[in-house]
Amino acid sequence: MRRAWAAGQPLLVHRSAMGRRLMPHAPISTSTLPPPPLKPSAALTEDEIAEIRSLVPRLCDAGRHDAAVRLLTTALFTDTPIDVLPIAVLAERVSSLPDMVAAMSFLTALRCHPRCHSPLPFCSALISSYFRGRRFKDAAKVLSWLLRPDSPCRPDAAVYGIAVEGFCKLQRMLAALRAMKEMVADGISPGSELRVSVYMGLLREARIDEARELDAALKAVEEGGEGFDSALELLDRIIREWEESTHVDLQLLTDGRLIQNAECLLVMITGTQRLFLKVMDN
Repeated sequence: MRRAWAAGQPLLVHRSAMGRRLMPHAPISTSTLPPPPLKPSAALTEDEIAEIRSLVPRLCDAGRHDAAVRLLTTALFTDTPIDVLPIAVLAERVSSLPDMVAAMSFLTALRCHPRCHSPLPFCSALISSYFRGRRFKDAAKVLSWLLRPDSPCRPDAAVYGIAVEGFCKLQRMLAALRAMKEMVADGISPGSELRVSVYMGLLREARIDEARELDAALKAVEEGGEGFDSALELLDRIIREWEESTHVDLQLLTDGRLIQNAECLLVMITGTQRLFLKVMDN
C-alpha cells in the first residue's frame, strides 16, 4: 500500500500542476493584499482644533515636547490650514528649552511632510521667541535652515524683517548685514524701518562711511525699486571687509595673549632663579 501510494504520488503532483496551468486563475483573496493608501482626511472640526490647542501647551508643560510635535505633525495630514493650529504656542514653548532638538524635529517634519506645508509661520514665531530670549545664535540657525538648498521655501519679507531687526537690537550688526544681503538677493526691498535700524546700528559700531553708503543704496532700492545689484555688491563688500578686519583683530588679540603669557613665564623663571641663588648663598 505504501509503495502504491509512493508510486502514484509523482503522478498526482504532475496532474495537479497540469490542472493549475489549464484551469483559469482562481480569484485571489483580498485578505493578502496590502491595504489601499489612505486618502486625505477632511478638515478638523472646531472641537478637535480646540482640543489640540488645549493639549499642546499641556504636553509642553509636562515636558512632552516630542508628543506635542507628533500631535501637530499628525494634524497637518488633514485639510486643516496650518495657521489655525497652535504653531506659535509650540514655537514659544520649544524656544525655552536649552537645546534645539524639539524645534529642529518639527522643522524636519515640515520639510518631509507629504502635504508640503510652509514652515514660515513656525519659523517666524520661533525666531521672534529666540530674540526675546536674547538667543541670537539659535535665531541665526533657524534662518540658516530656511536658506538651505533643501529648504521648502526661502524666507519672506516678514521673516527677513524679524531677523534683521532682532540682530540690530542685540547689536549683532554683522549677522544683520548677512540677513539683509540674502533679503536683497531675493529681490525684497528692506523698507525704511529696517534701513534706519541698520543705519543706526552701523553708527554704533563706528562704521560711519559704511552706514552712509549703505543707507543711500537702500534708499535707492526703496524709492525706485531698482539698484538691487548695487546694494548687493555693497553689502558683500562691507561684510567681507568686516570679516577680514575681525580676523586681523582676533589674530592680534591672540598674539597679545601669547606675548603676555611669555612675559609672565619669564617673570616666573627669573623669580625662581633668584630664589635658588638666595638659597645657595645661605
